Amino acid sequence: KGFNLHKRFRNFVKLHDKLRQSGIPQLPDLPPKKVFGKMKHDFVEKRQKLLQTYLQRLLRVEDVLNNDKFWAFIGADSFTMAVARFVCSKTRVPLVDRLLDVKRVAVNPVHVNRLCHAPVVEALLQAGRTGSV
Repeated sequence: KGFNLHKRFRNFVKLHDKLRQSGIPQLPDLPPKKVFGKMKHDFVEKRQKLLQTYLQRLLRVEDVLNNDKFWAFIGADSFTMAVARFVCSKTRVPLVDRLLDVKRVAVNPVHVNRLCHAPVVEALLQAGRTGSV
């Protein structure tokens, strides 16, 4: 599922600076800032595609996935953030067995309610942040 993100170029520059200040070493390059032709339709369209590529490349950087400033920038809720962190994480393979165990437990509707209980979800998110999952 896609979504639209309405941000100005300077907002992307600020995000890039914040991520760099967070100590993330391998950030992709931002598209260049162009002085002339800013309002031409083809320039705007090309910049949008370049910024989309930039965001996709950011999602490949594990340190970015674990940075709350990135998720705040794109306006992701905690569920989206947790799923994206899991799906895009390089360390997800050891967690697959645990998910299979969750699936076995979730066969019973009572257990599904427990898994979806807000404190349980919050504990899982916290464990994911600390790496203790």
